[in-house]
Amino acid sequence: MKRLACGALCALLLLGCRAAHPLGEDFSSLERPDQLARAGHVVAEVFATQLGPAGEPRPDREVVSVTSDRIEYVVDGRPVTLPWERVVDLDVERFDRAAGRPETVRLLLDPEAPVVADAVRPFLARAGLKRAYVELALRPPHSADRLRAALVCFREDAAPPPASVAPVDSALPADTAPVDSDAWTAAEAQLRRLKQWHDEGLISDEDYDRERRDLLDALR
Repeated sequence: MKRLACGALCALLLLGCRAAHPLGEDFSSLERPDQLARAGHVVAEVFATQLGPAGEPRPDREVVSVTSDRIEYVVDGRPVTLPWERVVDLDVERFDRAAGRPETVRLLLDPEAPVVADAVRPFLARAGLKRAYVELALRPPHSADRLRAALVCFREDAAPPPASVAPVDSALPADTAPVDSDAWTAAEAQLRRLKQWHDEGLISDEDYDRERRDLLDALR
């Protein structure tokens, strides 16, 4: 499951990269060790720096080390280790990029992995309808693009998954793949829980409609 999530993430990350490489126009010409060093520097910068009210840089997390496997940092006096394999996607909330306004980047976490110390757990994460995430608020413009490209660089160093031992003929075309009954059962339970929360007034009509639609779309 984790290997599939990593593969899907790589595809999404690659699609999100800008035409001019986010890690620098010279990035493709660098030797591999220099590429990894550049990516590590960018990750450390994105984690460690946010923008103040006047757009001035100010420190956030204290980064201890960055490797192609993980980042270690300190936030509010707590040491945190975040392995990159736990990050399954990036979400970004952009404001007015043309005006140089900051953006907020969220690293969405694998729900099957232990949650890191400073992760945010949305209320709906308890029902499996939202993912926990690490939030990097008020980052400089293009921080999400740069972080996305750095994670792609790191993932390229990861060991490839072993080849499948199943015969090629056993694979079904995508449009004839059987429906996962376990997924439907889990979805039905989540929908019931979501409706209960709505009936009890714990979530708004808008949240209920959006989360219900997202859950059903994921099963199609």
